[in-house]
Amino acid sequence: APLISLISTVSDSINRTAEILREEEKYLQIATTKTMMRLVTRKSDDSIELFLVPLLNIDRAILRRILRRALSEIGADRGIELVHIDDIIRLINENISGDMINLPKGIRAVKGYATLLLTREKPAVLEARNIDVPGEILLDEKGLSLTSQLLDKSIEINDRNTSVFDYDSLTSPLQVRMRREGDYFYPSGFGRRKKLQDFFVDEKVPRELRDSVPVVVCGEDIIWVAGYRADDRFTAKEGTKRFLVLKITSP
Repeated sequence: APLISLISTVSDSINRTAEILREEEKYLQIATTKTMMRLVTRKSDDSIELFLVPLLNIDRAILRRILRRALSEIGADRGIELVHIDDIIRLINENISGDMINLPKGIRAVKGYATLLLTREKPAVLEARNIDVPGEILLDEKGLSLTSQLLDKSIEINDRNTSVFDYDSLTSPLQVRMRREGDYFYPSGFGRRKKLQDFFVDEKVPRELRDSVPVVVCGEDIIWVAGYRADDRFTAKEGTKRFLVLKITSP
């Protein structure tokens, strides 16, 4: 009888412990889901982006679950072990903006200035293309369209995706390409020459995205870092007679 009583007591204790663990697991799942809802800034089938600052202040136990859940959301959690999750946490806490780590199955974690990107997408590398004036070309790697117009008067510009140039200060053909080693230009409003590499750092462009930023050139001269800044030497000014309008958009 004492043995039976002991077995019963042990069994009850195991059942209570199991019930407590189930309740704690349910609580952690709910906490993870609620926290995730506040963290996601952007999501696609292959990428998910999380606000960075809150990640720095989340308890590590919850943070591990959030990272695994985020990877699961893009079908990228297979082959991910605890050591990989801790590598991502180290990236969040210790590395600088623009740093990246490679994870199994071609997954990358990229620390941006305000976000953490988890992605299965391969970094886009922009192929060089000539620009017809007027005309339109598709930059398939970026999912963008670059259009050019030739006008006899300037237009008002409301965003960084459009720039207006003095067409007669340019030589043909114009070309759009990725950055190259040693690239420099004279950013409009800056007043002096600046290395493109330094410009990207100042503009907080993540390292892995810099090769996919469209750079419009005339010969060896950059005239426009598309979506960012035109070169002051070639922008439309007083006395310009023919205005080249370049615009980059999502088709």
